[in-house]
Order: sequence, then structure tokens, then C-alpha cells
Amino acid sequence: PDRYDYAEFDRYFAAILDIDPEARFVPHVGLTGPRWWQDAHPEELARYSDGSPGPTSFASLRWRREMGDDLRRLIAHLRKAPYADRILGYMFYNGYTAEWQMWGTWQPFRDDYSQPAQQAFRQFLTDRYGTDERLRAAWRDPKVTLAAAPMPDEKTRRPGGPRVLRDPNTERQAVDFYEFISNMDADALLYFAKILREATGGKALVGTYYAYLTAHGIHQQDSGHLAARRVFDSPDIDFLMSPPNYWYRKPGEAATFMSATDSFRLRGKLWLDESDHRTHLTEPGAGYGRADTLEETLGVFWREEAEVLAKRAAVSWFDMSGGWFSHPQILAALGRGQEVMRESLQRRRPFAPEIGVFVDPESFFWMRPTDANAALVLHQVVVMPQAGAPWDFLLLDDIGLPAVPDYKFYIFLNAFHIDPARREAIHAKLKRNGATALFVYAPGYLGTGGESLDGMRELVGIRIAKEDREIRPQLLLETGEPLARGMKPGSPLGPTNLKVWPLFYADDPEARIAGRLVDNGRPGLAVKRLDGWTSVYCAAMQLPPGLVRNLARTAGVHVWLDTDDALYTDGQTVGLHAAADGPKSLRLPGRFRVSNAVTGEPVPSDSRTVPLSLKQAQTVLLRLEPID
Repeated sequence: PDRYDYAEFDRYFAAILDIDPEARFVPHVGLTGPRWWQDAHPEELARYSDGSPGPTSFASLRWRREMGDDLRRLIAHLRKAPYADRILGYMFYNGYTAEWQMWGTWQPFRDDYSQPAQQAFRQFLTDRYGTDERLRAAWRDPKVTLAAAPMPDEKTRRPGGPRVLRDPNTERQAVDFYEFISNMDADALLYFAKILREATGGKALVGTYYAYLTAHGIHQQDSGHLAARRVFDSPDIDFLMSPPNYWYRKPGEAATFMSATDSFRLRGKLWLDESDHRTHLTEPGAGYGRADTLEETLGVFWREEAEVLAKRAAVSWFDMSGGWFSHPQILAALGRGQEVMRESLQRRRPFAPEIGVFVDPESFFWMRPTDANAALVLHQVVVMPQAGAPWDFLLLDDIGLPAVPDYKFYIFLNAFHIDPARREAIHAKLKRNGATALFVYAPGYLGTGGESLDGMRELVGIRIAKEDREIRPQLLLETGEPLARGMKPGSPLGPTNLKVWPLFYADDPEARIAGRLVDNGRPGLAVKRLDGWTSVYCAAMQLPPGLVRNLARTAGVHVWLDTDDALYTDGQTVGLHAAADGPKSLRLPGRFRVSNAVTGEPVPSDSRTVPLSLKQAQTVLLRLEPID
């Protein structure tokens, strides 16, 4: 307390600069209250639902104030240090695994039930409802008051069972609470971002970890990461970062980011991919998609490079424990990868994919924490690179922004809570170029009037019915259906071990029935041409890449690849990561000269088609030059 010693900082920078005099830095600065501070202020600590204490509460005003003062002192010291001109910016962190996750995100008991959080929750409710009468009406509780409103207990937050959506008549307390914890998280994050912006005089980059929208699965609501738009919009945030998705990244699978990074990019900001892939030099039990051989390691490396190039992001190769990259061929790839990125910056041109995938953080507040979280969003997003065409991943809130391209094919993963203004913005966007839209599970079911099948019909344009029982969201395509092209006939689509309640299905005689639900034979995939756009409704979740590819093709999207290999392209560079051994045929959207982006060697093609033969987990990175 009251003693500041920055010698360790000075030693660190001096040691690195002694090794590399040209080094530049974006130091990671931790903001969690140190142990002595936590011991001195137990009332400022987070509380789990079992009553036990955690680290510093995100809602603690004392923590923000005192740690903010310390942060200003540190920045003042660093700006006067002899290495000051080498610091490009600051990455500040807090929360579980330093990633601004709520402390209880992955724990047996959730947070935050501390006194600071309780006070902040009641203020949140006061700002939202204004009077006790309005709160009582929303919560359906005649006794609750703004001054004494309780937080939902563990059972209310996570009631279990197969029900996917919350009952707006009985579960508004939980809905409010989940929105509150994400805003509490964002409040703290943005408080420190503003301090860094001011303390550096606006002359340093400021960023952190946040907006993991495809990482938490059943824990998504508990993460605190759903105030994405607030953080994206903040003038005090220049970059955000995350590791690649952990769920689906083995050699032969795909690489995706954890957030709606294209919404972030459209704001003129930079996504930083903290690539912590486990190379073959890690311990055999390292997990998380570990590569077994040098060949697999290099295949994963170039796959990651391809995604970063295609998404116009940045990358930090994260050697988490030392020695992960200690092989001459890996180091050579790192060096060549840097050169490829530098070359790409010099020749970069505007590019917009023809597919837009949209996630709605707000709808997560209205969803119970179930495995449907993962089936609807995480498990769908991670296989999108295998659908054969490039795609953007965006926030649903951004649908009406002028900067959002006019896609040919829109995928709405969880557009469940929709008000009239949102619905009108979606329809206006779809009609601009006669696009096709895929709506999944319960689009528009919740709104200002509560639960409504009419709300679904108004959004989707297809009449929807509901079956009130526990059932699997699996689908069988109709025999001879064009959407079944290239897919295994008679194979159910969707997760085999997931049951949901309720299940919705198409009940519209004017719609074409393309698939039926396995458990009840009801129409589960329906297509209907509407006024100025085409609607596709799918009751099933976790659609395979082949079906997404066929839907994209019918929407007029240029399909680059018909096999389930991971594809990454920005129209100038194309990366292909093989899911299986064998021949691949890459179809180009025009006439191009093709070369290997790594070696510079020409690649045989007829200028429109590139035949390739790859081993599983092998990556090829191509450069395209238009032929006039």
C-alpha cells in the first residue's frame, strides 16, 4: 500500500531490448486487485452463489478508483522511461483467465452476489424501470421494490431441463440480471480503457480481451461478454483479441475467431488473433487441437495465417509455456508468414463476401443456459469455413448500418427477441438485392408482446407452428431435394444427443418443404419466395457445411469449393486446409493468374479452376492476380 516500485518493469523492457534493440511492445497490464488489497477489502470481493468469495468484484467502485489511480501512475512512469517510444499501446486485463470473463463463468457456482454488485443491480433496475410499479409489472411480483430487489438464485439462473427460451411472464428477473452482468463487465472494462486513453494523451493503442460470442456454449450468458456493441463502439478501444476457437481446431478442422470480428472491423478497428495452437512440441496431453507431427503443425500454422489474411486481422503467435515454436521449420514459417502479411498489405483491395452470418447478443439474455447455446451459435460458426464460400460474422444490431455489405445470403443464428424496428431493418436489408435469408429455430418468437407465433410469421414470412414437448432438433432432407446435393442420403442433420423444448415447424401450404423433423415428421426445412426476397426456415440446429453450401448456391453465391475443406479468402489470397486426403477443385469467381503465396511459384490452372491434391491437414496458400 502507498508504495510504488517500477524496477521490475524497467528490468523487463531493458532485458528484451538488450536482445532485440528494435523491439516494440504492447504490454499486458493486469488490473485485478492484488492479494494484499483483497485481504484489506473483503467487502469489495465478488461472491459466488454458494456464498464463497472470489477475486475483486467488477462492480467495486473502490477497486476501480484505486486501481485506476495506480494505472495512471504506472503510465506516467512508462511515458518518461527511456524505452517509452517503443511502447505502441497497452492491453489491459482482468477477470477469469485474464479475459474479462466473470469469475464464476467456468466454476461450479456463478457470481456476482457481492454487496457492490447488489447495489449496481438495483441501480440498473432503477434506470430501466424508474418506479416500483413498473418493476412489479415486469417481474410479475407484487411485493418487489427497486430498493430491495433481489438477485436471481442459481436455480433461477440455470433451471435445467430442455427449455431453450425463457418465459417472459415468469423469468424477467433472470433476463434483467444477465443483461446487468454483461453491462457491469463492460462498465469496468470501459472505465479503465478511458483512463488509458487519457493517461497516454491518445497516443497509444488501447485494447483488451472481450466479446467472446462463440466461446462459452452453455455458459454464454454467465460470461459477461454480451455487451459487445458497447465495447465495439467505444472511442477508447482500438483493438480486441481472443484465442482461436477451442472447440473445432484440430488439424483437418477449421480456424475461427471467437467474436463478430467483421462488425468490429467495419468500425475501423483491429482484431488481434492470439494464436495459442498447440504444436507437436507441446506435451502429448496438451489438448485443444494439438498437432501430432511437424507436418500437422505447419498445416495449422498456414491455416491460421490464411484466416488472419482473409479477415484482415492481426496475429500474435502465443508460445504459452516456452519452446512451442523451437524448430527451424516452424521459425522459418513464422518469418515467411510475416513477409506474406507485409506483401498483402501493399496490394490489399476492398472485398466483401456474399454471405453474412449474424449473432444477437441480446437474444442470449432471453435464452436459458442450455446446450442449445452451443448448437445454435458456437457449433454452427466453427464449421462455416467448410461451407465453400467466404463469409462475414456480424452483430445483428448492425443489420441497418450503411457499412454492412448487401449480402446475397443472410444467416440469422439466434434472432429470437425482435421488436418491430429490428424486423423492419432486417426486411429492408433483404429486399435491397433480392437476398435469401436462413432463420434458425425460433426467429421472432419473443418480442414486446411476449411469446408469439405471429411474431415468427411476421419476421420469417412463413407460418410456423409449435410442438410443446421435448424433442430432438434433427432433420431429414426430402428425397430428391436440390438442397441435398453432394450430401449423404438418409443421414439425419443436427446433433444426436440434444433435446429441446419446444420445437417449432413450418405450417405453411405456400412454402416448399425441403426437409422433415426426424422425431415427428413435421416440416422442419421450408423455403418460400416472398415480396423481394426468399425466406428459408430451419427448425433444426447445427447444420452441416454441405447444407449451408447448397443454400448459399441457391441464393446465387459463388461457391469456391464443393468439398468440406476449410476455405479462407479475401479475393486476393486463398487458403485451403484439407479435411481429408484427395483431389480438390477450386473454382475462381473470374479469370486469375494463380501462384503459391509462400513460395512464389506458379500454380497450374485454366485461370478459372485450380486442381489441387492435398493430404489431410495440409494447407495451401494461393495468390490471385486478375487477368484483364
